Amino acid sequence: MFRHGHSVIKSVDHSKYFEVKIIPALLDNYMYLIIDRYKKEAAVIDPVEPDRIKEVLDEEVALKLTSVLITHHHWDHAGGNKRLLKLYPDLQIFAADERTEGVTKIIKDRQILKIGNLTVCCMSTPCHTSGDMCFFVTGNHGESPALFSGDTLFVSGCGKIFEGTGQQMYDNMAIMAALPHPTVNTVNVSKSIHVGYLYKPVVWFTESVLWARVYRHQLEVCLERGPVQF
Repeated sequence: MFRHGHSVIKSVDHSKYFEVKIIPALLDNYMYLIIDRYKKEAAVIDPVEPDRIKEVLDEEVALKLTSVLITHHHWDHAGGNKRLLKLYPDLQIFAADERTEGVTKIIKDRQILKIGNLTVCCMSTPCHTSGDMCFFVTGNHGESPALFSGDTLFVSGCGKIFEGTGQQMYDNMAIMAALPHPTVNTVNVSKSIHVGYLYKPVVWFTESVLWARVYRHQLEVCLERGPVQF
C-alpha cells in the first residue's frame, strides 16, 4: 500500500480513443500510460516501477507499448528505464537530458512525437533540472489536450529549483498558462493536467498560507474598529 491512499490505478478518457491511465509509484510519484485506443499503441511517462507497468500492460493484450517519455533524469522518474528495456527491447526512450538512464533518443524543445494518432509536443522547461521536459498531448484533431508536467508543476505549487533560476520557473509557468483551453482554463483541470507527484506538503503549505491570509484580514478589521465598548 502507498501513503495517503496512493495505490489505486485510475483512467481518464480525454476523447473516444485517447485514454490516460494514472499509475501510482513509490510513495507519492505517478507514472502515466498514454493510450491511443484506435491504433492500439501506448507510451509511458516516467516508468520508475517497470514491473508495475508490465502488470497493467499484461491486462491490455491488444495494446503495444512503443515508447517512453522521460520528464527529467532523476532516479525516481527515470530509474526504471533499463529494466523496462529488458522487458520490451524494441522501446524508444525519449529524453532531453543525456544523463537520463537508458535514453535512446534525445529530444528538443517543440519537437513533435506520435503515439498512434496522438500528437506529443515536447516543451522544454529547465529549472528543476536543466533538462526538464513537459509533454503536451492532443487527440487526432487537437481535441481534449493533456499536459504532463513532471516536477515542474504540481498541485498548488512548483518543483524545487535545483539547476535553474526563479526567473526560469516563472517563464515555465507562463508557457503553461498560455496553453490552449481547456488545458488550464477548466473546472476539470485535474483531468487535463497530470503532475509528477501527489505532493501533500505543498498542499498543506498552501492551505496554511490561505488560512493565515484570512486570519490576518479578520485581525486587521478588528483593529480598524477599535476596542469594543461594553
